[in-house]
Amino acid sequence: MKLIKKIAAIMFAFMMVFSLSTNVKATSGSQIDGNNGTITINKAIDGQEYKIYKIFDLESFDTEPTPDGAYSYKITAAWREFFTTGYGKDYVTEENGYVKSSLKESNAAEFAQQALAYAHQKGIQPTDRKEAANKKVEFSHLQYGYYLVDSNIGALCGLTTTKPDATIDEKNGVPNVEKKVLYNGQYGSDSYASIVLL
Repeated sequence: MKLIKKIAAIMFAFMMVFSLSTNVKATSGSQIDGNNGTITINKAIDGQEYKIYKIFDLESFDTEPTPDGAYSYKITAAWREFFTTGYGKDYVTEENGYVKSSLKESNAAEFAQQALAYAHQKGIQPTDRKEAANKKVEFSHLQYGYYLVDSNIGALCGLTTTKPDATIDEKNGVPNVEKKVLYNGQYGSDSYASIVLL
């Protein structure tokens, strides 16, 4: 009888260990480390400074049931006020601490502009900043998450384990300022005037 109890205890312990190891395997994507993401801005304006802000942290992902996985985001500390009481509350809600977003292509541009205005108003420090050279800017070694890009167009992009690289094309060039002078009812580049001494 004692032998049967011993065997039963050993089997129970084995089952517990096996069960725990199975759970760990199922959630192996819940801890994300490494800085492998990149954001590249093409057609950038040389000499202009570009900034990026991480607004969501990529907290976890599940590799099943789709190859792309199901990703879970959390609001970063610096942006909590914007998403709980500011403009962002109309686009993002939280369920169990995780982000549920209603952002779409149709409202992304307006959202980005409002978010950039908030960042400037509150003095939020960017995740990184770089000056454009040779019409290009590249931010590398980024943590996975959701980023706001401060450029002429304003942009949003997500970096994940399956899509770690994002590329953005700057759409607005440097505005040209051309001086025109009104002379004899017409605008021209030059003007002529006579000085008469009396």
